[in-house]
Amino acid sequence: MTALDEAQRIMREAIEAHSPTHVVCLLSGGHDSLTVTHFVMENYQHLRPRVAHIDTGIGIPQTQEFVKDVCRQYQWPLKIFRAVENVRADGTPDPMIYDDIVREHGFPGPGAHRLMYSKLKQRQVRRIVRELKEKRSDRILFISGVRRAESRRRMGTTEEVWRDGAQVWVAPLLYFTES
Repeated sequence: MTALDEAQRIMREAIEAHSPTHVVCLLSGGHDSLTVTHFVMENYQHLRPRVAHIDTGIGIPQTQEFVKDVCRQYQWPLKIFRAVENVRADGTPDPMIYDDIVREHGFPGPGAHRLMYSKLKQRQVRRIVRELKEKRSDRILFISGVRRAESRRRMGTTEEVWRDGAQVWVAPLLYFTES
């Protein structure tokens, strides 16, 4: 079975098992997220997938411009979620600003990855869920470009599909290599 066949199988099984109400491709601007977004947008139009870009506030502006340009070129629906515009579930503004986090906690080393992920990315994923979810039973498929061949850590910890409440994370490219 080819890596493309595996990607199609992973998507098919995720869709069958979770009956998603929404599909969101997370487009960071890197080649893996671009590849998986293209794969989903071309092959799963019947699910009306959309594209989300999470602006953590620490990326370079050219990356976000690239994401906008690609989405415009392919006419993919894009929404940018900015950590500096973070709001709590009750609607209270709660901006996540990298410089403020560094002032409070110091510059992040490897041990602070979880803190930064939580404050700058995970909260935006939760915002996406809050915007899309209408019923308790709704499931949102988040499409990730993660690949096992990226690193040793990912080789042993990444799964094809994993669920966290309404979030269903799907990694169709899991078995793709760099080439």
